[in-house]
Amino acid sequence: MAETQDIKLLLTKIDRGELPQSTLVFGEETFFIDKLVEKLDFIAKKKSLDIIKISSNDFKLNDLLEMVNQNPLFVSGKILVFKEFGKLIKSGSSKDSDDEDTGRSSKSDGLMRLLLEYLKNPNPATYLFLIHSDRIDMRLKFYKEASKIIPFFQSKRVYEKEIFEFIEQKFKEKKIQIDYQVTEYIYKTVGTNLYDLESEINRLFISIEGEKKVDIETIKKFIIPVRKYSIFDLLNAFRDKDITNALEIGLNLIDNNSPLVLIITMLQKYFFSLLTFNEIRSQYKSDEKVASIIGCHPFFLKDYEAASKRYRFEELEKIFDILLKKDIELKSLNLKDDVLYTSMISEIGLAIKKL
Repeated sequence: MAETQDIKLLLTKIDRGELPQSTLVFGEETFFIDKLVEKLDFIAKKKSLDIIKISSNDFKLNDLLEMVNQNPLFVSGKILVFKEFGKLIKSGSSKDSDDEDTGRSSKSDGLMRLLLEYLKNPNPATYLFLIHSDRIDMRLKFYKEASKIIPFFQSKRVYEKEIFEFIEQKFKEKKIQIDYQVTEYIYKTVGTNLYDLESEINRLFISIEGEKKVDIETIKKFIIPVRKYSIFDLLNAFRDKDITNALEIGLNLIDNNSPLVLIITMLQKYFFSLLTFNEIRSQYKSDEKVASIIGCHPFFLKDYEAASKRYRFEELEKIFDILLKKDIELKSLNLKDDVLYTSMISEIGLAIKKL
């Protein structure tokens, strides 16, 4: 099985005018997937190619197999974008024993085999992009086989470190110098949504056109606060041991469709970083190295250091027990996320007070 690559590598290749014959793109961060489709629109015009965008909501595998082999009449080739492709693979991999379902599954399996054969011997006039805006199950036979034939690119959910890098890269592209204060202010004011960040930064560029270097005071004149709560606000609340704020932020995240399983995973990662921070810091002098191991931007090391001093080992041990218990309850009990989260925060608050 070939290694899955980062979608940003694919975006760079397309910027250079390189189109893979066939590829599969998936992941939870839709921003980069939308960027990919935008770039495909642009390159289609530049290379005088047709571009066709379809979805599994309206088209099936047999439709796809017909379309990949059709040659356009008046141009040299076409780009075919098939969105939500993973829904077809998931539905086609059902193992229900019902005769009707089994027959339907067998037909889907046959179509998937035909698609794999096509990927081995593609129509040179078709550039095929199979896209799914979510995770995929790489254990499924189709993905195992397809990954040996075509490149897979993943658009991973972005975390704190990548958001800082995203902001810095936007200014670098415009050859505008900024410092950490500017990056932090934009992050804290606008938030972690990449669509909001890009919109605000692009609007800012119009206002500061011609500038080669901008400071924090200039940024404050133009950036409009649009920030919503993010997982990083929740981590900051725990950094300060502010249980009331942690409850409010977490419930807000859940109301805005952040799954509790993700929140628990991020908290486990965060508290593990606090547990190991001092050991890592003693081994490495470089802030960049420590930040790389922890998985944050160097600017935020001071926050991890402060938090690591506020929590004793016994407190962290108790918090890990609570997070594990809630993770099990989440998967085994039929309780709403907000109810489980409220219970979890209450238990963490009591554990910290008692210890």
